[in-house]
Amino acid sequence: MVQVWFLPELIGAQVLLAQGGGDEATVLHFSNSWHYTIFNPTNLTNAAGSMADVSSLAGETVTQASANEETMTISTSTGLTLTTDLRDSAYQGPEAAVVESPAGTIFVIR
Repeated sequence: MVQVWFLPELIGAQVLLAQGGGDEATVLHFSNSWHYTIFNPTNLTNAAGSMADVSSLAGETVTQASANEETMTISTSTGLTLTTDLRDSAYQGPEAAVVESPAGTIFVIR
């Protein structure tokens, strides 16, 4: 299990901004002032498993957030799940993701 201690900080937060996705950087801003920029490929699926546009996350409330060696996932109350590929083969750089805390601390996920 990958230790990404700040992921639980997202639970209960609302997504204020969601843009990009796929092979483009995914940018997420949350109501609790956390900001994520994800450079590795992402996929957003709905509850039925169909692909959705990352912008669909705007207004959603995060219910689950976790990571393992291969993926980082963020799920919402309506069943949307954003999955980030963390495998070495998916690396697009400059990092897998960069996370900024409300205090301005920057965390790098490689």
